[in-house]
Amino acid sequence: MTIPQSFLEEIRARTVLSGLVSARVKIVRKGREFEGLCPFHSEKTPSFTVSDEKGFYHCFGCGAHGDAIRWLTDAGGMGFIDAVRQLSEAAGLTMPERSPEAAKREERRAGLLPLLEAAQAFYAGQLEACGAAREYLAERGWDGKACATYGIGWAPGRSLSVRSALAGADEAELRAAGLIAGEKNEDFLWQRITIPVRDGRGRVIGFAARSVENPSTGPGRAGSGVAGPKYVNSPDGPVFDKGRTLFNLDRAAALARQTRRLVVVEGQFDAWALDRVGFAAVAPMGSALTEAQIERAWRVSNVPVLMFDGDAAGRAAAVRACERALAGVGPGRSLAIAMLPEGEDPDGLARKGCKKALTAVIDAARPLDEFLFDAIMGEAA
Repeated sequence: MTIPQSFLEEIRARTVLSGLVSARVKIVRKGREFEGLCPFHSEKTPSFTVSDEKGFYHCFGCGAHGDAIRWLTDAGGMGFIDAVRQLSEAAGLTMPERSPEAAKREERRAGLLPLLEAAQAFYAGQLEACGAAREYLAERGWDGKACATYGIGWAPGRSLSVRSALAGADEAELRAAGLIAGEKNEDFLWQRITIPVRDGRGRVIGFAARSVENPSTGPGRAGSGVAGPKYVNSPDGPVFDKGRTLFNLDRAAALARQTRRLVVVEGQFDAWALDRVGFAAVAPMGSALTEAQIERAWRVSNVPVLMFDGDAAGRAAAVRACERALAGVGPGRSLAIAMLPEGEDPDGLARKGCKKALTAVIDAARPLDEFLFDAIMGEAA
C-alpha cells in the first residue's frame, strides 16, 4: 500500500512528538526541547533529545534519529503501515482508501502467494537429491541445517518439475507467479540452487537462483553442460518486483532496529553470510541499487551502510547508488560507504570468521558526500 507523502506530512504535523515519546521514556524539558536517557543504548548521562518544533528525536550518543513514525517502528517494533494507522487515528485522520484497482491488485497478489509457498516447499525438498548443489553449498559453508534454516532448495529440472508438483494449479496462475514460462509453459527455474525471496512479512514472493559451476562450461546447469547466467531472478509480475525488493529485509529489519545499523551488500549470499554472523544485511535483486530500494532501506535505518566488493566494479556500484540517493538525502537521511579491501567480499570475510574485520570496515564507513566528492575528484584527475 502506497501512502501519499502529503498524508504522512500531515500526520507528523498533528503529532506532538514529546507526548508520544514520554509514554515510553522519561523526558524533561530543557529550554525548547526535552531530554532523557536514550532508550536505544545504555547510558548514565542523558544524550537523548526530543524537539516538538523540529518534529524529530535525536541521540548524540548512538545516533538514533527519527520522527513520530520512526519512533513507533524503532522503539515500538511496529510495522510502517501499522505505525501510520495508529498515528492517523490519534490525529483524527482517516487512512487513504485503496482505489478499486489497488484492491484488485492486492487480491490478485494474495491469491498467488500460496503457490509460491508450495513451490518453496517443493524446491527445499529436492536439495538433498542433488550432490553437485550440496557440494557447492558445503564449500561455501552451508551445511544441511543452515540450508534448511534459510530455505535453500534445488530446482531439479523438467523431468521433475514444479509444474508437475503443483499439478492442480491453473497454468495462468503459475505463470503469473513466475513459476512457469515460455510457449510450452515449462518451469522457469531448472537445474539451479534456489533462494527464496521474501517480503517484509516473511512471505515468499519469488526466487533468486544460482547455477552450479561446471568445469567444462563455467556457470551453468549442474550436469547439463549448458552454460548460462550465474544468477537469475523470478520475472516481475503481480507479486514480485525486482526493482522494489530488498532481499533479506524480513530478517534484517528487526535486527537493524536493535543494532541501529543496516548494511547493504551486493548479493544474496553476501546478505545471508552477514546475517549468520550477527549483522542486519540486505541486498538488491540485481547489479544496481534502485531509488525504490534505497527508500525502503531508509524506512529501517537513517543511514544505511553500503558495503560493496573491494574492486573497481564495487566502487562504481557504490558511486551509482550514491548518485541515485541524492534526491532523497536530507535531515536524518543519508548513506555511508564502507569499501572492502581489494579482492574481498562480505561472504568471504564472514566465512573466514572475520567479524572483527567486518565491524572495523563498517565503523570506518565514510559519509556519502565525502565519498562521492573523492570519487568525482578521482575521475577528474
